[in-house]
Parts: sequence; structure tokens; C-alpha cells
Amino acid sequence: MKRNSLSRGPSVAAAILTLLLTTLPAGAATAAPSPLFGVSERLAPVARTLIATNSGTTLWLCQHQRQGRVLGLPVWRTATGYALAERGCDAPRAVVLDLAELAAAQRAGLIPAEVPEIPRLSLWQGIAGHWGWAVLTALAMAGVWLRRQRRARWRDRLARL
Repeated sequence: MKRNSLSRGPSVAAAILTLLLTTLPAGAATAAPSPLFGVSERLAPVARTLIATNSGTTLWLCQHQRQGRVLGLPVWRTATGYALAERGCDAPRAVVLDLAELAAAQRAGLIPAEVPEIPRLSLWQGIAGHWGWAVLTALAMAGVWLRRQRRARWRDRLARL
């Protein structure tokens, strides 16, 4: 008689929630970066899990991402791991999952098996995390063009003298 994988679910979920001591600091999911420079952290939803809290709220599997900003523009983004959080990853706290815990939850059927072991950014997340370079390059090119225009006008004025 094959045992249903969901019948083991509550014990695995309880083990994951009680044994994990590493959590993201309060507000890390919604931490705002410095207006001009800095690194921010965010949680991006990956999949809904079968893990429920004591209050009955279903937890989400989230991708923990870090993003760097220059002049307020995103210039890099990286996926650093997975976490469990409430409210579609919009919670003030999250429980960080390591690779062993992720694999155990996948074997128990609590997290979809198609979730990759190593988190990867989607194409759109990668573009959204680096579009600041295009703006900074355009600003630099506009600065070079304006400087050349100003020099050309100055040369014309000197030539008329």
C-alpha cells in the first residue's frame, strides 16, 4: 500500500518551519534602497506551496533577489536563493531555505518538483535588473554630444572674431 505523500506534509512543514532559524530581517522583502546608491533585497513569487502556517495561511516559495542601484537606476540583479513567505511574497518576514530543505520539501510534494535547485532570473527579471546601464549610457552620450556642440559653437565664435 503506497502512502500518500501529502500525509507526510504537515510533519515536514512543521520541521521546516521550526528548524529554520535563519530568517530575513524584518522588512527585507520590502526594503527600499537608497534613492541614489545602494543594494536592496526583494522576494519574487515562484510558486504556491502546500505548506500552511498555524493560522491556516498558505506559504509561497519566493526567490530572494538582491539589486544594486546607481543614481536610482537598477544596474545589477542576482538571485541568491529561496525563501518561504506569506501573502504572495509580500510579507515583512521570510524563512530562508537551503538546498537540502528545498529538496526535502520537493520530495514530500510540498513544493513543485519543477522548481530548479539553483534559482535563476527570468529574461525579463534580468532586463529589469540591468536597464539602468542603458539610461546611464544614453546620459553619457548626450553629455559628450552637448560638449561637442558647445565646443563647436565656441570655435565658430572665435573664428568670427
